[in-house]
Amino acid sequence: MANTYGGYVFLGVSEDKNRNPIVEGIEKPEIVLKELWDALNNPQKISPKIFEEKHVVIGIDEHSHKNIIRIEVPQSNRRQRPVFIKGNPLTGTYRRNFEGDYLCDESIVKQMLSEQLENSRDAKLIEHYDLDDLNSESLNTYRQVFASRQPTHPFNELDDINFLRNIGGWITDR
Repeated sequence: MANTYGGYVFLGVSEDKNRNPIVEGIEKPEIVLKELWDALNNPQKISPKIFEEKHVVIGIDEHSHKNIIRIEVPQSNRRQRPVFIKGNPLTGTYRRNFEGDYLCDESIVKQMLSEQLENSRDAKLIEHYDLDDLNSESLNTYRQVFASRQPTHPFNELDDINFLRNIGGWITDR
């Protein structure tokens, strides 16, 4: 999940055959949290450290009154990728596609590693250009893809300049 768009994992919840959630609960969530944080901070288990305390929350299901743990898996940035397990990026890097986790081949891992080291080509300020120099068709296509992946995202309501500013695609150097 961290190598793609991030997501959520719920501990103490299973699914029935129709994919409806069933709250099983966790008897001693503190013990589970200790084991979770021990693993998340062990470079032989997962690397790099992308989780913060705010990403892991103990909650009580309002219907069953059982403890559950919600883990938000943040999307890693290009300098953190690849996020991998078992100490080896070439054999422990996975990407989430739909409901499956798939081992990345060596070329994908090498691409992620090379992107860590170089400055983003897109992050360079280009002087004496303005919005008229952008290909409006490309920008519109990008915005449509963004909106289809995240239809309720507040950036979808912004004009082009503010949209670009918010995604890091537009800066002004005064």
